[in-house]
Amino acid sequence: MTRVIILVIMMGLGLLTAGLPGDDAAEAAKRRLRNVTRTASFLQAGDGSVDANGALISNEPIAFANVGRIVRLTQISIIVSINDGDTGPGEGDENELTLALDGIDTGIKLNGFLNNQTTQQTISGVPANARQILAALKADGKLEATIRDADPAVPQALSVPPYYGSLTIEGKRRA
Repeated sequence: MTRVIILVIMMGLGLLTAGLPGDDAAEAAKRRLRNVTRTASFLQAGDGSVDANGALISNEPIAFANVGRIVRLTQISIIVSINDGDTGPGEGDENELTLALDGIDTGIKLNGFLNNQTTQQTISGVPANARQILAALKADGKLEATIRDADPAVPQALSVPPYYGSLTIEGKRRA
């Protein structure tokens, strides 16, 4: 009976809480990852007819705030306008152009940009090389968006008009 009374008193005083230092549940809660989304707008490069491989999408590197606690990238989305991309359904360069960030290929296909037309698309995907891209982002808080051509031996000319676009990164961050 005495032990029960002491236990009840200790609980009432808050001495037996789940948040005591060293408690596994409290430590696990601190390590739990949370979803994070960061979006940055940018002015597109405004390049006239250029070779698709290495063509700048963003006029300057795209800056993001508060990226230090991000530990994993899960999705990347870009809103971009391209003229004469030739990546529409059945067109010659479909599945050949991908988004690169800081020179690292994301593997995200830039499809749906029609021949002899300026087309704006929202392109999303799970990034290949996510760890490398995250390391580049955390190094300076910026990412330079370019186009990578799977077949650079056959030059593909396109233009990136000076419109506004945006880049969104989604991932996990420490609590």
